[in-house]
Amino acid sequence: MRCNLRKAAILKVFLLSLVPATGSGQDFSDGFSNKKAITYSGVLDIRGIGYAVSGIEPRRSPLSYIISGNATVTVKGLALPFSFQFSEQQRDFRQPFNQFGVSPTYKWIRVHLGYRSLSYSRYTLDGHQFLGAGIDLTPGKFRFSAMWGRFLKAVQEDTTKQQQQHNNNFPYAAYDRYGYGIKLGYGTPANFFDLSFFKAKDRESSVRNNPVEQYVQPGENAGIGLRTHLSFLKRLTLDVDAGVSAYTRDTRADLVSAEETPLVNFAKGILTPRVSTSIYYAGDATLQYRDRQFGLALKYGYILPDYKTMGMYYMQTDVERVTLIPSFNNKKNTFQVRASVGKEHDNLQRKKLARTDRLVGSFNCNVSPKPHYGISLSYSNYGITQKPGLKSLSDTTRLDQVTHSIVATPRYTWQRSSSIHTFVFVFCDQTLNDNNKLNTQHFNMTTVNNTLSYSVFLNGSGVGINASAYKVNTKVSVGVTTSTGGTLGLSKNLLKNRLSSAAGVNYSINTFAGANDGSTLQLNTNHVLAAGRRNRFRADLVYTLNNSKSGALNRSFHELLVTIGYSYQF
Repeated sequence: MRCNLRKAAILKVFLLSLVPATGSGQDFSDGFSNKKAITYSGVLDIRGIGYAVSGIEPRRSPLSYIISGNATVTVKGLALPFSFQFSEQQRDFRQPFNQFGVSPTYKWIRVHLGYRSLSYSRYTLDGHQFLGAGIDLTPGKFRFSAMWGRFLKAVQEDTTKQQQQHNNNFPYAAYDRYGYGIKLGYGTPANFFDLSFFKAKDRESSVRNNPVEQYVQPGENAGIGLRTHLSFLKRLTLDVDAGVSAYTRDTRADLVSAEETPLVNFAKGILTPRVSTSIYYAGDATLQYRDRQFGLALKYGYILPDYKTMGMYYMQTDVERVTLIPSFNNKKNTFQVRASVGKEHDNLQRKKLARTDRLVGSFNCNVSPKPHYGISLSYSNYGITQKPGLKSLSDTTRLDQVTHSIVATPRYTWQRSSSIHTFVFVFCDQTLNDNNKLNTQHFNMTTVNNTLSYSVFLNGSGVGINASAYKVNTKVSVGVTTSTGGTLGLSKNLLKNRLSSAAGVNYSINTFAGANDGSTLQLNTNHVLAAGRRNRFRADLVYTLNNSKSGALNRSFHELLVTIGYSYQF
């Protein structure tokens, strides 16, 4: 452990030493004597949150706080951005919630220290947060990046706490996970080619005892990614992102000799091949044409089942998809339309009992003949069907569903010298149809939402008023649920616009299967006070009273959420 800490310290000192070294002996004394050479800006935010509820299980802690902030200090071209976040949630034995990070930048050099996230390729390192150090170098067309850090913090299993917390809010066991990555590339934002390598491994000794209640194993991962963006023939672009990942699910498994499988030849040298090691590959490509009015994109993606990399959080796997996306807008931009149609399926390795096909389509249109009125229309269709795989399908098990959604939003704005009036109507129809005759009565569902809203802002007094009426109707096999209600809100700037206050109420009457099922009342208010140019005080309150008559939909409860905050801008 001491050796690892020493390595981390040496790496951080080395990265920091690169920043002044790239100044080529530049004298900063003039910059420090000139106030304009040093600039800084940022914000500090402190929030305390109180919560109380009766009638249902608590959804959050009774008292909590969050302290966050970000700042950027610029010294004669050297930018030093900082960010941090602290919370009482760190008291739990979980992954770190309190975070601090900085990414100073000087010309074509950028250094990352603390809690950071980088993206090299979608299939190697893609946005997973780590605690460590990294560097980006972009001199001219050359592109280089490297990082090292801890991706997961070790968490010991606590079976006592698991038995006490039945809502799965207990800490999950985890191994210390450390990794590093390197990216080499060449080009400009319009045309570039990047090749990346990422490796991470769990430390077996970081968890004292093997987890009993949770199935957690120490793993190891190494992957190679390729990413490119090409522009050609003025209006055409090609994007390609692909990767190969060797993933060991359990580093305690038996070793595999190189003669046992040809795939081991690829993995050998970048990690230790074991019987639990698998090799995956995935990729996607997009060819796009675009001019001032018309666009057309063709996308293709292929991801093997169970594709994994320790450099990202989640990815849908076992899918092959093709999507066509046309778009059009007229010269005045008063008419815009965008559509997409695609097909995808799973069972790429033909090991499942059945193959699932999906047909996906969408259409979006926006019409604005004049700035003060217009309409937006959208339609989406998502179909799922199954085909026989290893076994034939019966009518009982066959999956055949279609989900479609229609949304229409006309709007009108009436503006006068003393006021601005806005009317908006929203119609939304979402339907799930199960074409399997044996399942139709159980899975069919339709939801229709109609909402009419009106808002007015009085220029002279600074008063804003908004109101809406809505009706939501949901039909399922056990009955029809209807919620009918409305909202009313008021906002006003006071104390010469230093205090912004707003309050609102939302009330709805609920019915289930034709019978009264009570009502829901929600009150909310928020106030922001500006004390000078830099200080902001905030107070928010939300109170919910749910009265359920039958208990068929939910239970009766009272809930109160209060937030007090302060922010300082500099």
